[in-house]
Amino acid sequence: SGANGKPDGKIDEKDKTFIGNPHPLFIAGFNFSATYKAFDVTAFVYWKAGGDLANYVRYWTDFNTFQGNRTKRVLYDSWEKPGDNKLLPRLNAADGASGQVPVSYYIEPGGYLRLKNLSVGYNLSSNSAKKIGLDKLRMYVQAQNILTITKYSGLDPEIGNFNTGRGDYRNQAVDYNMGVDAGNFPVPRIITFGINASF
Repeated sequence: SGANGKPDGKIDEKDKTFIGNPHPLFIAGFNFSATYKAFDVTAFVYWKAGGDLANYVRYWTDFNTFQGNRTKRVLYDSWEKPGDNKLLPRLNAADGASGQVPVSYYIEPGGYLRLKNLSVGYNLSSNSAKKIGLDKLRMYVQAQNILTITKYSGLDPEIGNFNTGRGDYRNQAVDYNMGVDAGNFPVPRIITFGINASF
């Protein structure tokens, strides 16, 4: 059937439609801080609800783009015989066209919940600090990007935007790549240990 839902028995230009939406329903951030005796904890959680991502890395890993570069999806989800209801075309070394047209296969949920920052500290008591010649001493560990909950299968749902400069609308560059994961490097996970001291 065409994009209008009416069957016509063929796949052509009438079957094309807009797919995916990179804009989230909403984004939110939550700060948390607490102290208990000599310990203190602070945390920041980021939530992006809704929105879609185009996982274009699948173009390089699931189709015949580069020889010898495949995922296990190709083994289990490629068409083999008439009647198969598979996501990928038949394995064929001569197929250089499949995957070049954006299709719904690339579109995935883009929402995620991420613990962006967590810090846990311990404050030495004033008496103990003075015994070693200090007024105050705090030891801490801080972690960034240590937990992400998402349904996105790519490396990182927190993809940045890159502007190709293609297109122009009222003399402004148009970004055609918002929400497109084209092999973006994931945000790093960082763990830091530190000491704050005052004399």
